[in-house]
Amino acid sequence: MRRLARQQNQQISPRDLQDLMAYPFFSLAKTPRLKPISYCTGGVSIDVSPSSPLGIATIWDADILIYAISKIMRVRNASQDSSPKLRTTPHEILSFIGRDHAQSGYRRLKASLARLQNTKITTSLRASPNSLASFAWIDSWQDLEKKIDRSASLEITLSNWLYASLAHDNRVLTLSPDYFSLTGGIERWLYRLVRKHGGRQLSGWEFEFRHLFLKAGSSQQFRYFSRDIRNIVHRQPLPGYHLDILVDMRGNEILSFRSKPCGQQTATLGQSHPLNYGRSHAHRTGNGPRESALNDCRKSNPARLNFYSNFDSNFIDARPVDKPSHREERKSSTELFNHLVSSNKEKW
Repeated sequence: MRRLARQQNQQISPRDLQDLMAYPFFSLAKTPRLKPISYCTGGVSIDVSPSSPLGIATIWDADILIYAISKIMRVRNASQDSSPKLRTTPHEILSFIGRDHAQSGYRRLKASLARLQNTKITTSLRASPNSLASFAWIDSWQDLEKKIDRSASLEITLSNWLYASLAHDNRVLTLSPDYFSLTGGIERWLYRLVRKHGGRQLSGWEFEFRHLFLKAGSSQQFRYFSRDIRNIVHRQPLPGYHLDILVDMRGNEILSFRSKPCGQQTATLGQSHPLNYGRSHAHRTGNGPRESALNDCRKSNPARLNFYSNFDSNFIDARPVDKPSHREERKSSTELFNHLVSSNKEKW
């Protein structure tokens, strides 16, 4: 039912802003997060805090922003005038993001709008030199008409910061419609990060687990976050991308990801055996579950490349896969796993 609703609403291609995909702006938990998110790396500072008991806006609330960004970009691509003020209906939003149309769906939509309006962001991104920008995701929203506890029409006004960030097309990337089928907060966040950095570059991209943890802004302990990343690699749920886990000479785990070429056969991939958190049996070419179907690039692969601005959030140990200097530091997965176990035996 949800998939059918998304297909009926695909006149608007899902699009997202690169800044929202690369930095920790949203809570990854479904329970209210009242603890602020603080991020300061490479000259970029971000502080996100709630101003109501509802907590910080979640990665699921961000679906509404994806809808708004997608609608604005469609209007601009048609050479029409756009505005930060959107007139829409709850039915259209819920259909676009694949949510239920029952009364509970409308109530959750209103709760999402409230969190988006009551989450305060202070950041150096897109701010004047030596200054900070402070805003909420949406300035206001209101029901224009009501019908039996459902809004017949909604008016949503985006923040000036968010609307101004859409001035350049190369700051916006197309998402797979299957993104809305991802149920976990970390796997949703990870898809957005992978889409931003990996794009359709066949050589892929890499992040150390510690760097991923920093960029996620997760409230979990690192060991539980790492366990969740390993489980995602085992399940391979991200549309259009394949994930691997590598281990470097220091015993650090690295997430490697790359775009699946059109028509790629993935049936020969080996079976992984997830362990308790803190260890990895992942191999370079065989750490995913078996798949019997061909990758449908028309459905899963995003339409646009994203070579633009891949440097502004690649601090610490993020890097393209095809740099020889990093390849030379690697041993085989078996050797590195044995090294990892022996050197960290007391820790685990």
